[in-house]
Amino acid sequence: MKALQLFSVRRIVRTREGRRISVFMDLYEIKKSQKGLFLECYRLSWIAFDLDSPEQKILVDAHPPIGLHVHTDDEKAVPLSVQTLEEALNVFKELVERKFGELEENIL
Repeated sequence: MKALQLFSVRRIVRTREGRRISVFMDLYEIKKSQKGLFLECYRLSWIAFDLDSPEQKILVDAHPPIGLHVHTDDEKAVPLSVQTLEEALNVFKELVERKFGELEENIL
């Protein structure tokens, strides 16, 4: 099965404090899994960064051999443990809000 792009997001969201955050999110289904394991089925790359200070960023991605992990700014990868796509989306939003502040709107 060829990778199937499930969504691609390119948008700017604002925090309650007025920061402009650029969000790029790509999600691909790479195969069907009989076990239903999230990371066996999907590859993703989600990044949010401050438009005025692009070095301030949150990057969540999943690829071998690390699996799902987060980079904050230019720090080393920190593994994340989630079981579903919904959990991954919630973790990304939480990380973005922890870094930049409460968002005025949903990321997706």
